[in-house]
Amino acid sequence: VKKEAKMKRNQKGFTTVELLVSAVILLIIIVSSYKFFETYDIRSAEIGEYETAQLLAVNAIENQRTQIKEGNYSTGMVFRNEMYANQVKFASTVEKENVTDDYTYFGSSVPLFKLTSTVSWRNSEVEVVTYVSGR
Repeated sequence: VKKEAKMKRNQKGFTTVELLVSAVILLIIIVSSYKFFETYDIRSAEIGEYETAQLLAVNAIENQRTQIKEGNYSTGMVFRNEMYANQVKFASTVEKENVTDDYTYFGSSVPLFKLTSTVSWRNSEVEVVTYVSGR
């Protein structure tokens, strides 16, 4: 009987309790990692939407800058557009304001316009402002 008990103690391997404890620890690590990657994925999508909005705002400004250089001096709401990117609706507007009276260029009056491009999506908004001369 003593020989049998001694043989059982010398057996190699893991007990069921050791395996269960290891599985629980591994499960805790996996669950906490999942939450981290889920947060990262949401934040990454928000940054992508913000970059898309900035690009749309700058493109709208460039379009109006070209029109000013071609002699189109109309003011007010000069551009309005809606588009979808990655199933998100972006609404874009550009307002053109003549600010020639507010600024002078070496004593002479040069047509100067303030362009304000606004892009809104979901509950966010980005605004780009620039000044463009008529020459």
